[in-house]
Amino acid sequence: MSSRRIVTFAVLCVVLVLVGAELFSLFLDSKKLSKENIEITQKIQALEQESQKVQGNQNYYRNPDNLEKSLREKFNYKRPGEIMIIVVPEKQP
Repeated sequence: MSSRRIVTFAVLCVVLVLVGAELFSLFLDSKKLSKENIEITQKIQALEQESQKVQGNQNYYRNPDNLEKSLREKFNYKRPGEIMIIVVPEKQP
C-alpha cells in the first residue's frame, strides 16, 4: 500500500469514529428527552385530573345549598333556633 492510501484510510477511520461517537451521543440525548417527555406527560395528566376535580368542586359549591351544607358540617354552624347534637364515638380499649 502506498503511504497516501494509508493516510486516507487513517483519516476515514478517525472520521468514522467521530461520527459514531456523535451518533451515540445523539442516541443518549434522544433517550433522555424521551424519558423527560414521558414524565412531563404524566405530570400534565395529573394536573388535568386535579383541574377536573377543582372544577367539579367549584360547580358543586356554586349551589348555595351545597355550600351551606359544607360550611355547617365543617364549622358546626347552626341556624338560630336549631339544636345541634354532636355524637362522640366511644373509645376502644
